[in-house]
Amino acid sequence: MDPSSYSFVMAVTDGLVDVGLGRIADALVGAAIVLVSVFVVPRQLWRLHGAQRSSPPRIVVSYRKPEETSAYPLPVTGKGQLDAVGALAPSLVRAYGWRWRQPLTIVPGAEGTEPRDLGGNLILLGGPMRNEATRMLFARCGERLGVRQEPYDEEVYGDRLLIRDDDGGWQTFGGTPRARDGTRGKVTEDYGLVVRMPNPWDDDRRKQCLVFSGVHTYGTGAAAAYFVKQWRKPAWWARHGVLALVRVEVDSDHVVEIEELLFRRLGDRRRR
Repeated sequence: MDPSSYSFVMAVTDGLVDVGLGRIADALVGAAIVLVSVFVVPRQLWRLHGAQRSSPPRIVVSYRKPEETSAYPLPVTGKGQLDAVGALAPSLVRAYGWRWRQPLTIVPGAEGTEPRDLGGNLILLGGPMRNEATRMLFARCGERLGVRQEPYDEEVYGDRLLIRDDDGGWQTFGGTPRARDGTRGKVTEDYGLVVRMPNPWDDDRRKQCLVFSGVHTYGTGAAAAYFVKQWRKPAWWARHGVLALVRVEVDSDHVVEIEELLFRRLGDRRRR
């Protein structure tokens, strides 16, 4: 091979190597970004201190009087709680890999729940009417959080959420008017509440308490579905205390749209 041809071949080879190495480097950078976004950033959303080892979260679900069977009482929970667990579990697995090795701990928020039962990292599903742990949290911290949840009057069914605004007044969200014959009307709209704050029953302020509740059952699942998508906005969720409210469109007993109405970092009045 003459020198000019050899030089040409070497130049082409060097160019191919450079392109190949460049593509490998791009692939490695892309893989690193994916790993960080999938496994590291979600932890900044959850902020569950010790969740990988010593303090896995316990999920406390809404509770209704058990149905008696021939063998044992069968506790009843709602569709929204099941939807919420389905939304939260994959995010927890991505953020804290220990969940491949053991199942989630899920307990009913029944009457008789004691403060000593509520240490560590907590996830509370459902409002205070059916979840004793949520009722205890709002009784203890609701005024400081600027949030209340309570039943409506006889003409409206479902809870109502009350959020304190900047001038100290309370905005009301939720409730579905009853039909003229007193029966429940069709639910086409719901509201979901998300609260993440340090667990007030644990001396370690790094332990977290999260609440996902709705006016109706759909809002609970929608609140959880909204929350797990917020890993893309870590700067907004970097505070220890966060509160969000979403509006939920419901069609044929299914959530079809979730819209953020309010986002507040607890400790200040700034919203987005």
